Amino acid sequence: MIAHYKEKHKNETPTAVITGGDSGIGLEITRSLLQAGFHVVIGTRSKTLCKEAVKAFVVKQSRVSMLELDLASFNSVYKFASQVKLELPEQKIDVLINNAGIMNVPYLKTEDGFESQCQINSLSPILLTKLLLPCMNTKGSRILFASSSTLYAINHLETDTPLKTYTLNGLDHYAYSKSCIAHLAQHLSLLIHPAIKVYSYHPGTVRTKLFDHTTIFTLKLFSKLFDFIMLTPKEGSLMPLYLCFTDGTDLENSSNSCYWADERPQQLLPVYVNGKLNDIKELWEDVLIKCGYMEYTKCRS
Repeated sequence: MIAHYKEKHKNETPTAVITGGDSGIGLEITRSLLQAGFHVVIGTRSKTLCKEAVKAFVVKQSRVSMLELDLASFNSVYKFASQVKLELPEQKIDVLINNAGIMNVPYLKTEDGFESQCQINSLSPILLTKLLLPCMNTKGSRILFASSSTLYAINHLETDTPLKTYTLNGLDHYAYSKSCIAHLAQHLSLLIHPAIKVYSYHPGTVRTKLFDHTTIFTLKLFSKLFDFIMLTPKEGSLMPLYLCFTDGTDLENSSNSCYWADERPQQLLPVYVNGKLNDIKELWEDVLIKCGYMEYTKCRS
């Protein structure tokens, strides 16, 4: 897959932006993008840790940029997007991968006033994507969002969920955030340049730090079992890499679904948004308001 892509683009240096590209699945994606000849811009919470993570496979000709990004802060997202534009003044982005995420963490309200999973997994990725849309290559590029099969546990999306608290179990908020991002990705695909393709994906059940706050996965009694049945980060990277490297014609599908799992498009089930069936437009507009994007565009006009 990588060799075929590299041969096809041997006279080019494509550009990728990835969030959380310094650990878990994201690190494996970064490794493969560099092998394919990409200039990779990594959004990371710690440049020091990022340098340490990627040094094992960064060779002399590799092009890697590391910029600080905290998805729990909208201000950080705005700053990161501005820095990306400065980093790539003459280049267009060929692949944007919204990979970073958290799961079932203890309840935490961000500085912007939202539950952390909802902001990190859905609100901030949409904001970042909107900010970087003008930088996407309109001759052909891709935007990816990490989702999860847990989205099928949700059939109602209430726009006040990011404002709600929980005490013990944050899995409902996690599933909400992953359902949101898949449906928002589908909606985004209808709004933008047809040469910019949008996909959300389930990478599989992967043994990463994502499960550190889910008790059953941390018990020594089950550790060996989960190591055996769960995917490795390298295996988990195959789905997003498939969406990065596969020819566009091979990704076209009759279902018109932007959500992928097991290298196949999957149907998203209907959802109610504030009691209205499939009113994703209302969800979309609410997210942009929560992120401050509507106010941001007014100030710039």
